Amino acid sequence: MYALIDCNNFFASCEELFKPQLKGKPIVVLSNNDGCIIARSKAAKDLGIPMGAPLFEYDRFLKKHGVEIFSSNFELYSDMSRRVMASIESLGLELEPYSIDETFAHVTEDCSRLIKERVERWTGISVGVGMGLTKTQAKLANKLAKRAGGIWRFQESDLDHFPIEDVWGVGKKHSLKLKSYGIFTARDWVLKDDQWIKKHFSVVGLRTVMELRGIACLKEDLPSPKKGIVASRSFAVAISDKQMLSEAIMSFVARAARKLRKDRSRAGYLTVFTDVGSAGCNLPVASDFNPLLMANARRLLHQIYREGMKYKRAGVMLCDITADQQFDLLAPSQESPLMGLLDGINRRHGKEILFYASQGVSKNWQIPLKYKSPRYTTHWQDIPRVC
Repeated sequence: MYALIDCNNFFASCEELFKPQLKGKPIVVLSNNDGCIIARSKAAKDLGIPMGAPLFEYDRFLKKHGVEIFSSNFELYSDMSRRVMASIESLGLELEPYSIDETFAHVTEDCSRLIKERVERWTGISVGVGMGLTKTQAKLANKLAKRAGGIWRFQESDLDHFPIEDVWGVGKKHSLKLKSYGIFTARDWVLKDDQWIKKHFSVVGLRTVMELRGIACLKEDLPSPKKGIVASRSFAVAISDKQMLSEAIMSFVARAARKLRKDRSRAGYLTVFTDVGSAGCNLPVASDFNPLLMANARRLLHQIYREGMKYKRAGVMLCDITADQQFDLLAPSQESPLMGLLDGINRRHGKEILFYASQGVSKNWQIPLKYKSPRYTTHWQDIPRVC
C-alpha cells in the first residue's frame, strides 16, 4: 500500500515551531525578495489571503488582522524537511520524496499512526497520512485526512463527492474540459469508457483513471541528474560596478556548484547571464569544482559586461549534467576532497561560514530580507536559548 505523508502548512509550521506564541495565529511566508505570499497558515487561509498575493497589495490588510509576516528561510525549511524524512525513515520505510514537504512510502495500515506520532514527537511538525493502493488514491486520501484527524485510508465511496479539479494531475484547465462533458466528481470520471477517456484525454488521462480504480500505473521516481541548475537573483538596486557584479556572479556559481555536489553530479557547460545579455562555454572537463567554474564565469562576465550599463538581475546556469561516477580520468584528483571539506564545514557550522574571497564580504547587491527569522537549526549563533 502507498502512503503520502504531507507536512501541514509546512513553511508556516516551521516558523511557528520556534515561536510557539504564534500557534493558531495567521502567518504568511514571502517569496525571494519579499515579493509575494507563497505560504500561509490555516488561520491566514481562513482570512481569505490568496496564494501568490503581492505583499504591497495586502500590506494594510495583513497589519489590520495582525498577520505575522516572514521572509523565506529556506535553510531552515530544508533542514526541517531533512529531519521529517529522517524520522519517517527511522521506522524502516523506504521513501520517495515528492517535494520539500511530502513523500510517498510503502506502508501497512498499522504503521500510519506511528508515522504521524513519531514525526510530530521528533520534529514538532504536524503531518497528514493518506493511504491507497496507488499513488493517486494516496494523494486523494491525503486531502481527506486533513478533515479526519490526520489519517485516512482511501475508500471506494470517497470518489462519489471528490471534486474533479482536486484529483492529482487534473488541474484547472483540464477540470474545465471535464466539466464541459458533465464530469464533476472523481466517480463521474472512473465510470467513463476507457476508449472515450483515451480519445479525449490521451493515455495520461487514462492512466489517472486507472490509478483511481486501484491499478498502479505510475513508476517509482528514481533520482536522476537534473537537466540544468540555475542560481540567480534580482538586485536591491541596479548595479553598474563590475567588481560588485562579479561578486554576485561568483556567489551564484558557488550556490549552483553546491547543488551539483549534493546531487552527486558534474556540469559540462556554463552560462552567465544578466538582464541585458548572456554568454556560455564548454568546460574543459565536466566539473563541480568551484575554482574551475568561477574562473570560467569570470571570463564570460568579461565578455558581456558593458561599462556604464546598469544591471538589475544576473545569474548562472549549469548544463550538460552527468552523474559524478562518469568523471574524466584527467580531472585532478584533489578536487573532490577539497569540495567535500568545504561543504562539510559549511554544513556543520553554517552556510557560507567558509567561502571564496571572490564572492565578496559585504554582499551589498543582495536585497535585505526584512522579515527573515533566525536559522535556528543550522547556525550556532541562532540556536534558541531556554532561560
